[in-house]
Amino acid sequence: DLCPEEIACDDDVKECADGSYVSRNPSNDCNFHACPKSFNHTHTVTFDDGTEGWHAWHSDKIVDGGNPGANLHLWNPESWGFILKNTGEDYSFGGNFFHCTKVIMSIDVKVNTIAFSGSEVSRSLLVQLKNSKADAAVYVTAGELYKGDWTTFEIDIPIQEDFPELWKGFGSDPQQQIPSDITYGSVLRGVDDVIFTSYEPDMVYGYTAFDLQVDNISVIYYFSL
Repeated sequence: DLCPEEIACDDDVKECADGSYVSRNPSNDCNFHACPKSFNHTHTVTFDDGTEGWHAWHSDKIVDGGNPGANLHLWNPESWGFILKNTGEDYSFGGNFFHCTKVIMSIDVKVNTIAFSGSEVSRSLLVQLKNSKADAAVYVTAGELYKGDWTTFEIDIPIQEDFPELWKGFGSDPQQQIPSDITYGSVLRGVDDVIFTSYEPDMVYGYTAFDLQVDNISVIYYFSL
């Protein structure tokens, strides 16, 4: 038949391992197109080999009882919040994210207590990606911290130019607006600092007691061949 009947496939798509999507192929009985060949690189800090540069306060220390093995114990009886960042030169958590098709970060947290005026409270856990050259950062809320057992917080970092839903940004510090010429993508092209924190920009806090354990800080970079 020189003019075969055109086949109409469903318009749904399938997500591939690298974060890309493929549609259905009308020339192959409406099966999905093949996903691109891909590979990934994973780096995880388990604290079994020390802090690897991660700190929040000077009172931090490596202890047993992690998820599993060793973990980093964060304790401060009187603080507005915490900022967990890498104070060393672990470049495994930064770089030009546009070299990837997908980036996922995660962290395990166990809350022993977050107490304000003697009562247990919750706090948001945010992840911030900073680009010192652009003098700006982007951030998103990963979830809520409550007293309880180990919880894994996973953060999917979209690779795109405009701000994804729920993501926000700021300038040289959280009280400054992000410069008008800086996009979400501008920051992702030169991430040199990754921070996990309970501080939300424009929020006011009182002195709070924090007793947390963190483990398995991880990043997965996906690449297509």
